[in-house]
Amino acid sequence: MESSMTVEEAFKAVAKKGSTPRDLAEDHQKNEIGVLTAVKQNVHVLKNARKKLRGNREFMLQAVRENGLALQYASQDLREDRELVKTAVGQNASALEFTTAHLRGDYEIVLCALEKDGNALEYAANALRMNAVIIAAACAQNPDAKTWAAESHEVWSDSDWRTEQGSSEGSGEDSDEARSPTRQKHT
Repeated sequence: MESSMTVEEAFKAVAKKGSTPRDLAEDHQKNEIGVLTAVKQNVHVLKNARKKLRGNREFMLQAVRENGLALQYASQDLREDRELVKTAVGQNASALEFTTAHLRGDYEIVLCALEKDGNALEYAANALRMNAVIIAAACAQNPDAKTWAAESHEVWSDSDWRTEQGSSEGSGEDSDEARSPTRQKHT
């Protein structure tokens, strides 16, 4: 494939030759517009984009607007960027999986994700998966989201949760292991 091809021509060539998204990414990695266009059709094109591009905040902000799952290919620093993460989960709730534990515990970001898909509760911090308001928001969007409520049979009220968060901030209690879903339904 020639790098002077249009994005549409590149997609046709990839389809015709049976090439992979990696081939497309290599041909267009220097062309940000081409990569963004490709992200609309296949977010995994970013996997092979240059690190510098994946660490470029403005580029990645545009990418997550096109497909929130682009967050998985952002640099670690950008996965901690609250605005970028909020934009990503607003576009695709499952992007919550690819942010930091700290932001998976961010009340506003989690609510934003749950408005799109209640099953994003799976990726929320354990403390939020015990919060009555969060669980209600998830179940309002998708009744099956109760599957992802925390293992504890005790559901905290919103005010209890906020009080507890104030006393345990910075404790680092919410590791990825602590938030692992169990798929048990709670009644």
